[in-house]
Amino acid sequence: MSEYIDATPTWEEITPALIEMINGDNEEAAKNAMVELRRMSQLADRMKLMVPAMNELLEDHRKMYPLAHPNSTLKWEECIVVNDAMDALTGKPKPNIIIP
Repeated sequence: MSEYIDATPTWEEITPALIEMINGDNEEAAKNAMVELRRMSQLADRMKLMVPAMNELLEDHRKMYPLAHPNSTLKWEECIVVNDAMDALTGKPKPNIIIP
């Protein structure tokens, strides 16, 4: 069975190429780049609303289950899903997030 590798560039990685397309000679490419930048902007605006809600949800979840993840015996600091969520919410990946 083959392994799927996601090679989708990050927004930070793709933005310079989109700007270059906008400033280039190809009107169709410029139009497509503008559409993509607008789409990315709309998603970023939605994320601004989502981040506080997700922080609150994680905090509530930790209060309900203070010692361990509710679906396993994993301690919070060992839960990869929680750590990934915290990394995404803070924008600052941390190798070992310890949640008291």
